[in-house]
Amino acid sequence: MPTPQKLKYPIFKFQKREHAELMFENKLRISNIKDFRDSEFHKGQILDIGEGTATLKRHEDTTNIAIDNKFIFCSTSHFLSDSLFWAIKEKKECCVMILDPEEFYKRISDAYKTSLVFDYGGVCRYVPSRTFSIDQSHTLNLGASTTEICTMKTLDYSTQMEHRGIWSPLFLQNDNARYLDIEANVADLLIRMEFSKLSEAEFHAGKTVTMTTHLKNGSKSRFTLHHPHAIHSPVIIEHDGLEMLAFKLLGNSLSGATVSGAHTGMIINGLGSFGCANVIADIELIEFH
Repeated sequence: MPTPQKLKYPIFKFQKREHAELMFENKLRISNIKDFRDSEFHKGQILDIGEGTATLKRHEDTTNIAIDNKFIFCSTSHFLSDSLFWAIKEKKECCVMILDPEEFYKRISDAYKTSLVFDYGGVCRYVPSRTFSIDQSHTLNLGASTTEICTMKTLDYSTQMEHRGIWSPLFLQNDNARYLDIEANVADLLIRMEFSKLSEAEFHAGKTVTMTTHLKNGSKSRFTLHHPHAIHSPVIIEHDGLEMLAFKLLGNSLSGATVSGAHTGMIINGLGSFGCANVIADIELIEFH
């Protein structure tokens, strides 16, 4: 029986160009969750004074919990979303697409198996409040609740569509460490993305957006959309026995769009409709403008 097809969903890391370049040198940073509560170092959407905290109420008793010394790698699940324009406002200069989040987290964990324990890799959960009422007879298992607290954010941050990896240190030389600079062999899981020419107002007004995929042989493919809201973020799909990066369409046609230079202009199968598919191994850079 053939293996059923499935989509793979990359994640996206918006950052300064210098930090993006370091990722392609297999160098990256994971940040202490408590650091995001500190307004001395963070502003805007990065600052969250309630990050890693929760309040539990049992009748008249209140317990405040604050998680420290969990190290996280933050990204977003969707590129063409409010996350992109938040990144532009925060003066992020480019984006790194991580093709296989599970493998990415595994390689970090394998490289630091004597000093870090991998706790979680996945999306954050957005809630109306970090305050919870529990029954008088309820026994809190703080150990089991830690990961849940570390992946919980209020609805104010929901447009970030955050995906995060979380690690617990086996030991820390400095309990006040704001971050850990680490090295792991991840560069082959990454693709560069540029977006500096995109305008939020024009995008939401429906202005044409062009996605140019630069291939390693020097050629380019272009995917131009007159209705940019009609596509999702890039996804990975197997086609003709090859792993390809394509743009998932909301509809089942390329009406209002043009494709040139791609390996496959359009794919329709049981998983949906996809435009501008290119073999992942051939891709050097993706530019949005």
